[in-house]
Amino acid sequence: MSDKQKTKSVSDLIQVAGKSRDVMYCNILLYGQTGAGKSWMAATAPKPLVILTEANGYVSVAHSNPDALVVPVHSMDEIDALLGMIRRGELQKTHEFDTLVLDSLTEMQRLMKSRLLRAANRRDMQLKDWGVLANEMFRYIRAIRDLPCHVVCTALQDSYLEEESGSRYVQPSFEGKKTVSVISQFFNAVGLLYKRQGEGDISQRLIMWDGPERIMCKPCHPLAGVDEDPNMSEIISRVCSVKQKKAVKKKPSLAG
Repeated sequence: MSDKQKTKSVSDLIQVAGKSRDVMYCNILLYGQTGAGKSWMAATAPKPLVILTEANGYVSVAHSNPDALVVPVHSMDEIDALLGMIRRGELQKTHEFDTLVLDSLTEMQRLMKSRLLRAANRRDMQLKDWGVLANEMFRYIRAIRDLPCHVVCTALQDSYLEEESGSRYVQPSFEGKKTVSVISQFFNAVGLLYKRQGEGDISQRLIMWDGPERIMCKPCHPLAGVDEDPNMSEIISRVCSVKQKKAVKKKPSLAG
């Protein structure tokens, strides 16, 4: 193979890497207490298609972004059908969107659990079921994460008190220790959304990307510390800008 052919091959690889899904798109998990504004915040993402598993999020989405596309779902079968249309490119032919919002993963896990129990013709979970549920959850999150668009997922907040230290730990709300311990691996960043009360009835939304060990967070450059009055479109733009700069590096010289 000639040096010219080698140079072209390396150049092609760099261009492909620079246009890869990992560079072009961003995956974020936001979690917080009921009323923290998760649905409202997620709907500020660029051109969102919002899959609503919780009916009470509709008003928040409409108030945040009246132009957002909203799809209420009530079962895993409906979620399967919708994700299938997106993977095949069918939905994109009639509805333009840049971000898939899943609101919320906590409720989606509940729908998965219900389907699992119906299939087994049981009312209660058995020990082996928890591993099946966790693996099914991960399979869906991978499928959603790998779609050709930005992804913003929400989850409820949970906490528990560690008796030995007396510390209260904060994390996304999921059933099963395996799901909680692994969930952050599927996202570029995990942030805790909360409100800070100001004067009178005025409150400020904040996202914590990097905090004490007792609070589950996952920073992603340039997301660190706490964002005040955040906007998901601006956050996604910041992350993707940095990812693209890292991908578009000086091409290596093969001379010598």
